[in-house]
Amino acid sequence: MTLVLYLFLLEASDLFAIYFGKMYSLTDKWFYLLLCSFCWGISGIFFSLSLRYQGAAIINTFWIALSTIAAVALGVLYFKEQVTTIQYAAIGIIIVGIVVLFLKTSTT
Repeated sequence: MTLVLYLFLLEASDLFAIYFGKMYSLTDKWFYLLLCSFCWGISGIFFSLSLRYQGAAIINTFWIALSTIAAVALGVLYFKEQVTTIQYAAIGIIIVGIVVLFLKTSTT
C-alpha cells in the first residue's frame, strides 16, 4: 500500500510540474519555471522512496506510463490540445501495458 501512495504522490507532483512547465511555455513568467522545477524535485523524492519497494526499471516504467496518460489528460481537458486517433490508440496500448505490468508485479 505504501508503494501505491508513493506512486500516487510521484505522479501528482509530476503532473503539477507538467502544468507549470506548460504555463511557463505560454506566459514566459519565471515563477512557473521555478514551480515546475520544484515539483520535479519533489517527484524525485517520491521516486527514490518508491525504490524501497520495487526495482528502478519497474518504478520508472510506471512513472513514465502514468505521466504520459496524465499529461495527455491535462493537455486535452485543460489546455484544449488535440490528440489524434492513432495517439489515443497508443495511449490505450500504454494503459494495457500498465495493467499487465501491475498484475505481473503484484503476483511475484
